[in-house]
Amino acid sequence: MREVVEDRRPNQEPIPPPIDERSISGNFVVRVPAEPHRKLVLEAAEAARRLHRHISYQLALAGGS
Repeated sequence: MREVVEDRRPNQEPIPPPIDERSISGNFVVRVPAEPHRKLVLEAAEAARRLHRHISYQLALAGGS
């Protein structure tokens, strides 16, 4: 962060807020190869979940949240 500030100050460019203070939407787009996509679709169907819910659940498990 220090490097960003040092680089931007002389040019009077705005300094972005720290990441932990930024507003986060909770949305992002990820492209994956067809086979992992197919696997996730099948897993979601077996769990009776929509694909986006299944992926969100898997991410929460992986992140410990």
